[in-house]
Amino acid sequence: NFVQIPNKMFMDTNNDEKLVYVKLLQSQMIGYLDKDNRTTMTTVSLLVTLLGWSKSQYSNKKVVKALNGLKEKDYINFESTQDVFTVQINKWNDKEEHIVSVDWKQSGVKFSGHTQIKYSVIDNLLEGKDFTLYAYAEYRTLKNHQYRICYEEWGFVLKVAKSNAFKSVNNSEVIIKVSNGFDSDTKRRETNSYLTFDSVEDVKEVSLKPTYKAQPSKSVVEEQPEQELKEQEPELVEDD
Repeated sequence: NFVQIPNKMFMDTNNDEKLVYVKLLQSQMIGYLDKDNRTTMTTVSLLVTLLGWSKSQYSNKKVVKALNGLKEKDYINFESTQDVFTVQINKWNDKEEHIVSVDWKQSGVKFSGHTQIKYSVIDNLLEGKDFTLYAYAEYRTLKNHQYRICYEEWGFVLKVAKSNAFKSVNNSEVIIKVSNGFDSDTKRRETNSYLTFDSVEDVKEVSLKPTYKAQPSKSVVEEQPEQELKEQEPELVEDD
């Protein structure tokens, strides 16, 4: 009832690559499920159809680019994308940890383990950056700890500029922003947390109040208030 993606993918893949990877997982051959490196047979046009993209040379090129990107990063392997071709989905180490140094967080960002994405929601995540938004919010949702995601971090995982990340996050309906209020010590609005759309019953109620115990001020990544960002009207930066 679900697919598993290695959380390392948030570090080194774009949204198209994640979507193609998930569709390959969904179509893998049953007889190969227990092997270390699983296998599926597909075509470029079939993947375009499964992704709900318009049938065109542009969509074909996007799929081929994503396939080649996944191959270069050792997530999959194949010989050619001509006609019907076989794809090997490579095994990955679930316990391996990857820490990326960033200029907005002293300890860096750590990626390890995997995230499960339910089959029932995948078709709701095919527009824009929705898959990455949903999957990352799902990855960072913990039972007893409130993981806060600043717009710099969203920009990192979405592979876009901070200004574009702000627009993607706030225009998407697949994640629910949880406001953590104003910190009287730092005189700043605290960084938001996020939940997936299918994990809450009353979206409006959840979006207006914290759902977890707040962290100490010193652990919060500072970010500009939304109103300030809106007033700046940042230029959009094109991404892949």
